[in-house]
Amino acid sequence: MSEGVNFFSEHTWFFIFLPSLLYYIFSCSNTTLYYSELNAAANADKSSILSSLKLSQSYRIIASNIHLAGEVTISEIEPLLRIQTRHLDKKNPSEQQQDGMEWPLVYPLEAVLQSDNNKNMHHFFSTTWAHDEELGRGYLLVSDAMNSGTVWRWEVGGGPITIGRSISLKDSGCRSNLWADCPVRKPSGELATTTTYTLLGSTGITMQSQKDSDNFYTGNLIVIEKGERRIVRMEVDGARTPLVLQVPTLFTSILPSSDKTTTCSNKIRETTRLRDPGLLLYTPFGDLIFTDRHIMTMTTCSKKEEENCKSNTERKRIVTGVYRMKEAVNSPPIPFKGSREAHAWTVTMEKTEEVEGEDESQQEEYKPLTSSSPIEILYNYNLEHVSGLAMGNDLTSIFIAGRMISGDYGDVIKNKYLIVKAPLDVDDDDDDDDNDVDDEICSANQLKSQEEEVIKEPVPGLLDTKSTIFFDMTDFFTTSLSPNNNSNKHNIDVGPAVAVDKSGNVYATYPGGIAIIDSMGELLATIPFEINLTASANNAKDGVVGDIVVPNSITFGRDGYLYVTSSDALMRLRVKSLPYDMPTNLIVPPKMKRVSF
Repeated sequence: MSEGVNFFSEHTWFFIFLPSLLYYIFSCSNTTLYYSELNAAANADKSSILSSLKLSQSYRIIASNIHLAGEVTISEIEPLLRIQTRHLDKKNPSEQQQDGMEWPLVYPLEAVLQSDNNKNMHHFFSTTWAHDEELGRGYLLVSDAMNSGTVWRWEVGGGPITIGRSISLKDSGCRSNLWADCPVRKPSGELATTTTYTLLGSTGITMQSQKDSDNFYTGNLIVIEKGERRIVRMEVDGARTPLVLQVPTLFTSILPSSDKTTTCSNKIRETTRLRDPGLLLYTPFGDLIFTDRHIMTMTTCSKKEEENCKSNTERKRIVTGVYRMKEAVNSPPIPFKGSREAHAWTVTMEKTEEVEGEDESQQEEYKPLTSSSPIEILYNYNLEHVSGLAMGNDLTSIFIAGRMISGDYGDVIKNKYLIVKAPLDVDDDDDDDDNDVDDEICSANQLKSQEEEVIKEPVPGLLDTKSTIFFDMTDFFTTSLSPNNNSNKHNIDVGPAVAVDKSGNVYATYPGGIAIIDSMGELLATIPFEINLTASANNAKDGVVGDIVVPNSITFGRDGYLYVTSSDALMRLRVKSLPYDMPTNLIVPPKMKRVSF
């Protein structure tokens, strides 16, 4: 009896490993045949062997085909995606040259996470990849803006069975109740209030790489806390170091030219608390790029000119700026003890120098941060909403995608959905005179004392005149967001999200699909979505317009998947494309302080 027990105890691993190995071999050799039998009507209910054994759930298939554009051939797409080409006639290679063809994908785009309207509601906003040095593999982080916020961790793992979802960070957007009323939860996790769809959680997330790491995605998580109206960095001890609280306003207030009551300049520039921060992008140079959305009231005439000015009407404009915090990596961390009081900060702080003889309470005091980490306006040209930020594979440019308007800041002529490419020169602020602040400007009190209304003009961004249109996606949006689909054509949160692979190809989302664009700005192919994630359009939220799934983020994982989110679902597509390997040796070292003798 003891010998039997010893035999099974020593060989238990074999009985667990063998079924997994057989399944892995079978799935690799039969994936093409399996998915070739699927169709748009029945693919949602298909399940795998693991699903039938109740070891893994089946995933809903969102897209299973790719449509080539123009004169693009299948040979140009094969290095990017896994496409079924078995049925091609090898004796007639000209068949591969047919343009505008639709080809089946070996691995479909599938929804791995989805909101349950009755229990688990999500509002996924953005994703980023992280690497765990101890595990030797990475995982995907997904920010959730629902209620007080959650950062989820999605991990494939090292075997055929997906590890799946776990919580990485709770209350990721609202905790202090100082800047917004955070939703209160019962011990069971249910909301204690009647609020069912409050978006005060985390929006943009990214990883700040460590200077001494070989992997760009190893480091500290940076989170936009929407309910706290700030950007923070998670420290090893759990402290949340505020990186950005105040940003320069996107408009300059100008006193009327007829005013001669003051000796100061007629322009005033102010800073303001973050209002509606959205996306984050951490560069290999240690800089942090982020977006913030404002609602501005535009006036064009003073009160004295009101009778003779026909255009004296207030226009409320939604404008979004792209900002850069230089050398964010060098911002000093705060201790865990000071993390709670940091919620009330109105400006970023740094720890005072420790002086011998001071007690511990005095050494823990903080003072306002100096201009060692300036925040600049990178882009501020007719932006209404920024839906995508991505680093170019050349590391000298960034892609800015979103909803823009043509014409001046007056009447809107036409809404456009564009992907803009801007050269990211680390010294571009040295030769720009437009953002130079006057030596003597009016204070806020002087400005308020004026009897006349002020005129506001936009502050030009450093990259406004240096950027070019990379790709115009307006047709994708005007076609998808048509009145026939019962959609809101002017939904401000709709726009293309972008990701760049190692070869410079840009993957951009649109309502109902994904577009693949080469490095020269030419459309290669589209992956149209086949089904809707919701049972009916009546249950649709912000992520679904009419009957169309609207993606809002896209990220390359280091596990062979391209991850896409809508507000209520996380989707993935197995790809051949490789993400660009970001270097970790380009971070600008901190400036040395001069010592006088």
